[in-house]
Amino acid sequence: MTYVRYGTSFCMLRQMYHKKRSIMKALKYSNIDDALPCLTCVLKDAIQSDTLKIEKVNRLCTKYHGAVAEHPQLSDAEFVVYSPYVKQTYHPFEHFVFLDRCGKCICHVSGLEMELTGLCHPCTNLVYSPDYLREHPEEQIKKAV
Repeated sequence: MTYVRYGTSFCMLRQMYHKKRSIMKALKYSNIDDALPCLTCVLKDAIQSDTLKIEKVNRLCTKYHGAVAEHPQLSDAEFVVYSPYVKQTYHPFEHFVFLDRCGKCICHVSGLEMELTGLCHPCTNLVYSPDYLREHPEEQIKKAV
């Protein structure tokens, strides 16, 4: 059990958390703070720890235009955040978080309302950190193809 001294600020707790996390695992993207400055800490940490995945929305596909017709706020969507670990049978219960180009949350859409397949592709503006590529060489192969 961890005890926190009374009066310890949230910033100090956050620094301790990041210090522990950096020892355990490499950050996934080296430029996420610069590329998405308005991204919330919770989403950023989940993406960096590989719990959630971020991809770019494909604005050219017909599925995107149909989604914008149902959800007009998606017209400003640049990125989508979702869990890559949810099985296909549970996709209706999943929620997708759509972000604008700065990383600000635009809307949440349920898996009942939308299917993501064919709607997104990998982000080209986010750069894998060298430490992450050393731990995950398969990402370097995907990046080269």
